[in-house]
Amino acid sequence: MELKDKGKVGEGASTTQGGLSNTVSSSVKDRGGAKNMTDALRHKVVLRLQEGGILTSDGRLTEQAIKEAKLIDLRDVEIKNTEVVKVLTQDGSLIKDWKKFTTNTVTLQSGQRVQVHFYMNVKTGKIDYQTRDFKVKGMIK
Repeated sequence: MELKDKGKVGEGASTTQGGLSNTVSSSVKDRGGAKNMTDALRHKVVLRLQEGGILTSDGRLTEQAIKEAKLIDLRDVEIKNTEVVKVLTQDGSLIKDWKKFTTNTVTLQSGQRVQVHFYMNVKTGKIDYQTRDFKVKGMIK
């Protein structure tokens, strides 16, 4: 099973205010606890990302994670997903100023490795928490 669920982490994807852990927490809470393996697994991954210094308790990227993030080379191609472009540029910014990044890898107890991919405006430093492209990458078994 791949955790990203077509770009989502938890039900409803990440929101501007929420980040990853709030998404997972609300998903678990709405169901009266981690009733199924998927929710329990997502919750464990978020906790491990918090322990690994990647996410804050409210699901946002830590300053250290952002500082150490690496640019994902999109081969000089601008972001093409029209939904993502609309969200990223709604503040008047230019799509060419938004780049895709990845955090350092965190190893789960199972030995599997995951990382968070996200968009950041390189001119303003703004991190996108709204689009479904803010996700955890890695195959989770």
